Amino acid sequence: AALALNNLIINHASAVITLASNGLTCAGDLTITAGEFGTGADKALTVTGTTTVTGTLTLNASTVDIGETLQAEAAGTITCGNTNLTVGSLVILGTMTLPSASGSCTVDSEGTGSHGTNGLAIDINGTVTHNSGTVTITTPASTFLDIVPSSGTGLNSLLINHASCVAKWTGNSTLTGNLTINQGTIEADDGDETFTVNGDVTVGDGSGSANTAVLGNAADTAAMTFGSLTIASDGKYIATSGTTEITSAASNY
Repeated sequence: AALALNNLIINHASAVITLASNGLTCAGDLTITAGEFGTGADKALTVTGTTTVTGTLTLNASTVDIGETLQAEAAGTITCGNTNLTVGSLVILGTMTLPSASGSCTVDSEGTGSHGTNGLAIDINGTVTHNSGTVTITTPASTFLDIVPSSGTGLNSLLINHASCVAKWTGNSTLTGNLTINQGTIEADDGDETFTVNGDVTVGDGSGSANTAVLGNAADTAAMTFGSLTIASDGKYIATSGTTEITSAASNY
């Protein structure tokens, strides 16, 4: 069985701790104040509460489930490889490499104020590397996405996949990969923040009733730029009063 603890704090600059055996389950919080903590090649990590990293956290090819917020503090570094990562909310104030296309990253809630930023599923103010892979939002509520990094590549691809999700991007935002809305809505927060998707935009997956996947808001003035735009039978694109520019053709055509 996995090692079972309540709260775990790692707090020595020379500490280098690697999971062995069947991994670790924390019923409370995991705090890496200083030092390095890694999951080995593929050991599982489950934290019911929040995980706060001021030192270094390396997740490799592990399956990792953080019930509340995963937060890289300003001096913290979180590195994922082919990680299958699920978090309540994601806060990046320091440096983070997100899971590759061989892994996954799912955000299923939002910050509560006690940890992370209240009302945000994703809050990025640091350095993000995301050369491949997709971040999936399954937050069943109206939530906010601050996805404008201070440096790095920013997010690659983004998937909205909950019927009750209304995701609102804050700030002028860019995805280097694709945007897919299987179900739910994504729109600008204040209505005037630009949105650029260098790859393909797909609204709807054809599996639901009409308008179960929605991009945009008629009251908005935001300019948007997409590599391509495909609207399925259950999708709806609502043009803003700003300019929408399509720069290419869908990659599967």
